[in-house]
Amino acid sequence: MSHEESKPSISVRKYIKWGDTFPVENTSTIVLTSPKRHFVDVRLRIPLEKGVVARDPAQLDWAFAGTSSHDAGASPPHSVFRHWVDSRHEDAEAVVDEGDMVPSQQPGETVESGQMVNPDTGVMQAYEECWLDGEPEEGSKGWVLQYHDEGAGAGEGGRGLMTKIGGRVQGVLRVGKEVAVGRWEIAPGASSSSWTAVAEIGSMANTGFPTGLPAAPAIGDKVQAQDGRQWVCLEAW
Repeated sequence: MSHEESKPSISVRKYIKWGDTFPVENTSTIVLTSPKRHFVDVRLRIPLEKGVVARDPAQLDWAFAGTSSHDAGASPPHSVFRHWVDSRHEDAEAVVDEGDMVPSQQPGETVESGQMVNPDTGVMQAYEECWLDGEPEEGSKGWVLQYHDEGAGAGEGGRGLMTKIGGRVQGVLRVGKEVAVGRWEIAPGASSSSWTAVAEIGSMANTGFPTGLPAAPAIGDKVQAQDGRQWVCLEAW
């Protein structure tokens, strides 16, 4: 599997299909992947009302983040997604998704297929997902921030991963059973500190993420959230 650097990418899911069922898409699913293949995958139930920040926990379908690897030389090409923080699973590292990645007949689309647990049934099942593959505009800046505190005892500490690519920002934060998920946008031409919230779900969402950063952080920089939580920059470009 390749862990080499690549271009940052933004992938939007077009549909998911379980077994022989019809393709459907009842979420707004966006995956931000950094050059070193840190990813943040946020899936919000639709419809999302334009101009209204999604705050209802029922609007969160799933959010997780971690690292991915891709074997372009395999036949077919194969990707593995290792979870590090997950809204559904406290033991995120026990969750590994993988699938074959084949270009669609439509330009800019990739079809992913494999086996995973269907969350509606709890049963391992064949699946197919279609992704619209995009790259941010040339020269887009970005970064990856990580929060990691092992804590002193069971149920303490926490993990978070947050990524900005161009005008999109997403983050997942878990402390014990408490989860926060965020999605923000930066309008074209706006200041990098002018974030507009699309979703801020969970009691920590307003204070646990460092938002509206005034300048691009450098690798190793520590960034403080409103609640004092310290995030560390893992990547910057």
